Amino acid sequence: MTGNTGRNSGVMLLSSRLPDSVTVGGSLVTNSTGTAGGLLDRVAKHRTRIGYGYLETAVELVIRKGVFPAKGLMKLYGEIAEREKKSARTVSRDIARAVEDLWECGDVKLLQKLLDRQMISGTSPGETIFLLANYLSGGKIRLK
Repeated sequence: MTGNTGRNSGVMLLSSRLPDSVTVGGSLVTNSTGTAGGLLDRVAKHRTRIGYGYLETAVELVIRKGVFPAKGLMKLYGEIAEREKKSARTVSRDIARAVEDLWECGDVKLLQKLLDRQMISGTSPGETIFLLANYLSGGKIRLK
């Protein structure tokens, strides 16, 4: 994997396809039948937080569109906010808290294997949305 542009740049560009499956603790984990919700269920410790629902929706929207809005993340949050009758700022904040929780308290070893990513924490919400969507789509998400 190449193209890591750093924490403050927002998105890590992937030049190689992510693995279709990995073995973690004797269990085979695949992306062929995965959903955003199913993946988050496996890796998140505090899955009941509202931000995880917004994160799941964001990942699903990116997968559905096939494009990650690298410079229009608030538009994506706005779509979720409209559905949920919340502000985009609230959705943004709740997703950021869920992402922080995911990387600090979740199954980091599984996340690292699935996303071919070594960073433990500090991954931005946008980068996490992109990485999860790209993994679940088999590496087909384009940057816009």
